[in-house]
Amino acid sequence: MRTARAESAELQSRTFVDAARTFGTRPASIIARHVVPVVIPTLLTLATLEFCFVMLAESSLSFLGIGIQPPDVSWGLMVAQGRQYLQTAWWLSILPGLAIVLTAVAANVLAAWMRIATDPAQRWRLTVDKQAVKSMRKSSIKDARQGS
Repeated sequence: MRTARAESAELQSRTFVDAARTFGTRPASIIARHVVPVVIPTLLTLATLEFCFVMLAESSLSFLGIGIQPPDVSWGLMVAQGRQYLQTAWWLSILPGLAIVLTAVAANVLAAWMRIATDPAQRWRLTVDKQAVKSMRKSSIKDARQGS
C-alpha cells in the first residue's frame, strides 16, 4: 500500500494529470484513466515477488521443523523428510525442491510478462516482437521462393 500511495502521489504532480484537472475531468475519472494504469503493473510485480518470498520462507521454516508440522503437507517438509533417504530414494527430496524452484522461477517470469503487458510505457515491446516475427516470416518465405 505504501508503494501504491507513493506512486500515486508522484503521479499527481505530473503534467498530464494537471492537464486533465484543467479540462475539468472528475477526480474519479482521472484516477481510473491516468493513475491506475500506471500503478497496477508495479503492484502486480510486487505481489508476485511477495508470493515468492512467502513461499520460500514457509518452505525454509518447514524444512527446519519450525513451520508446518507432519500431519499437513509442505514442500519444505517433504524435502526435510526425504533427506534421510538421499542414498536410496533421492527423488523424495529432489522433486519437492525442484517444485519450489520451478514455482519461484515461473512466478517471476509471469511477473515480468505481466509488467510488460500491463505497463503503458512497456507495451511497445509486445508490438515490436510481433512485428519482428512477422518480418522474419516474410523474409524466410521470400528466401524459400527464390531458392526453388
